[in-house]
Amino acid sequence: MRTMLAPSLALVLVLVGCQAVEDGAAVRDAKEVPFFVGRWAAEESLCRNAAWEITRTSLSTPGHAVCDFEEIENSPSGYEITATCTAEGPPAAYTLKMSYAQSARALLIDGGPFQPVGLVSCD
Repeated sequence: MRTMLAPSLALVLVLVGCQAVEDGAAVRDAKEVPFFVGRWAAEESLCRNAAWEITRTSLSTPGHAVCDFEEIENSPSGYEITATCTAEGPPAAYTLKMSYAQSARALLIDGGPFQPVGLVSCD
């Protein structure tokens, strides 16, 4: 019985080692802070009392909409995010598209439970 377990254990260790290498690559990429992380508002005067809070893993709005990010992919215009959002109803799956309009210094969010919206940085 020991002889049968040894090759199986060796295979498991090899597979775990390969996964650790893949996870290590993901950790390096995770150190990069996406441009959307921060506090944003529809206009600068709303930064104090009506800012959107966006982290690497979630988004919350002054109107109490909340999205938990499940997967973030690079896209030609910025990021495409698979999320579960709660806004005036039960949680639902959405795709959010976030891009940065450098000329206007604005974050553009399209999709999800929101109408397309442009936000200025509060940070």
